[in-house]
Amino acid sequence: MVVFFYTLFFYSLYDASETDDGGIGASATKGQFPIHWVLVLLMLFALMLAERTAYTMHSMRAKALYHFGTLAIFTCYAVYAAHTDSYSRAGASRHRVAVLQLFFVLKALSMAVSAAQLRHGFPDFTQGQFFFHAVSISRHIGFVLYRALPYLYELRTIHDWACASTTLTLYDWLKLEDIYSSLYMVRCDLELARLKRRVGDKTRMRQKLLQGGLFFAALVLVLWLPLLLFSSANPSLSANPVTDISLELAVVPVRGQGRIALWSGGALRQMADLGSIGDRVLGEVGLGGLSDLSHETLQLACLERTSIGTWSVPKPTLQRLANNLTAESAISTTWTMTRARPTGFTTLSFTDSQPLGAAWHTFNASLFEAGMSTLVARAHAAILRLSPTAGVAAVGTLRANLSLVLEADARDDEQWWEARASSGNASAASAGDVNDALGVDGAANGTAWSDASLWEVARERCEPFVGPWVVLVSDAVVKGAIAEQLSAIGVASLYVTFVLGVGRFVRLFASNLRMRIPYENLPSTRRLWELVEDVYAARAEGQLALEEELFFTLINVYRSPSILYEFSRRPRPKQD
Repeated sequence: MVVFFYTLFFYSLYDASETDDGGIGASATKGQFPIHWVLVLLMLFALMLAERTAYTMHSMRAKALYHFGTLAIFTCYAVYAAHTDSYSRAGASRHRVAVLQLFFVLKALSMAVSAAQLRHGFPDFTQGQFFFHAVSISRHIGFVLYRALPYLYELRTIHDWACASTTLTLYDWLKLEDIYSSLYMVRCDLELARLKRRVGDKTRMRQKLLQGGLFFAALVLVLWLPLLLFSSANPSLSANPVTDISLELAVVPVRGQGRIALWSGGALRQMADLGSIGDRVLGEVGLGGLSDLSHETLQLACLERTSIGTWSVPKPTLQRLANNLTAESAISTTWTMTRARPTGFTTLSFTDSQPLGAAWHTFNASLFEAGMSTLVARAHAAILRLSPTAGVAAVGTLRANLSLVLEADARDDEQWWEARASSGNASAASAGDVNDALGVDGAANGTAWSDASLWEVARERCEPFVGPWVVLVSDAVVKGAIAEQLSAIGVASLYVTFVLGVGRFVRLFASNLRMRIPYENLPSTRRLWELVEDVYAARAEGQLALEEELFFTLINVYRSPSILYEFSRRPRPKQD
């Protein structure tokens, strides 16, 4: 089992030197494990089952076959792998050989124990519990941990029943194992705790700290850990800037159906820095405390004004579009952003629309006359916030203006749209006026940034790109595969699935304790313990009729409270 867990946790050290994909850790992050790692674990698990089967069935022949077979297989593989790595890359091969050597040392120790077992033979009693041979603190803790491991107790119990010669059904076998385990816990309680104190002694402070203190701390941690995990105090938080961005503009006729793409861009762009004004923008969206991450959390995306594709629309379609245009027709903007994390939410999109209003006449005319500019006031949101899992949302009321111009090249008979950032009809402020305005808390003065003021900032930072722009505020995300999965679940889902689940388990643990009194508060377990061990001894000797008779005697004891009381009475002191 030590070899199995060594392979489970440290195989990545061997695998990372062999491949360039980061080993098991990187595969876990991607949600896909390498098949060779899974096959190795399956092989080790099958070998453990084979050894346990030989031990349970007292088959020395099967044990010898297993011992010499695995010895030959692992020795040949270790020699071959070490010899192959010695002629491969020097740096990586030394690391791989060291990991392989430790694996072989652990397996050699296992083989030594197996050889000693072959030499001295199996014990007569092989279907009991290792922890039950004596009562001690270490064995008690080991048994509690053994029962806490998922499926280990069930797998061992079912496997032993399948390999043993017995008259008991699987359900009866599980009953016997449960009685045996509960009696051992009562024995530990009697011999380690109760018998070491006198009547009237106070509970020791050490016991209060180890039991009540740790239990209380664990419950508080379960209750508050999700909130701390999703708070800004999480030390694993890191900036998650946008690495790629594109924009598509389209016209959406109200009386028509569908939409017609006008402009697309993003191939030529730059991510500008807002400098000292960035803190003011962060404060506008409620992130003013992120001073350390401002330069990566806050980005100003500036796009080239010229569309990356030409605009070619058949004349009948163009005429129907012009006929359907009204003041309620809108210009649709669709931003598409790409970031590195979290997994499953790396690509986000945000669609916004703004009615043409009074500009629809100008836009209608520009469809047939190149070079005519149409001002779309407040065309799209100026500040977008990217959350880890909730998508993109516009922040505040600030919006950016766009001027749409249909350009044409008569020689090549091509047309394309240009989208230029514009201050609109608002008066453009000077750079000094803008900085002064942004330094004042708008909430305190009853005013907020104007669209024109923010446009002046964008124009200064975006040169020479004068196309569409947007301010991106990316929330920090946690690093690591487990942290990303928890972040993807969300704090509400984490509370429902984990916190409430643990709460339900704790409530079941602390409820109906009175029903356990007849089976846990026993003055003595000597007679019951001897009866259970007699069942195992009868099975080991092959006396199956006696095994069945003793088992149902034990069942009758537990069925009758009076008989159970008599069996668990403390022996009376002998009188002289």
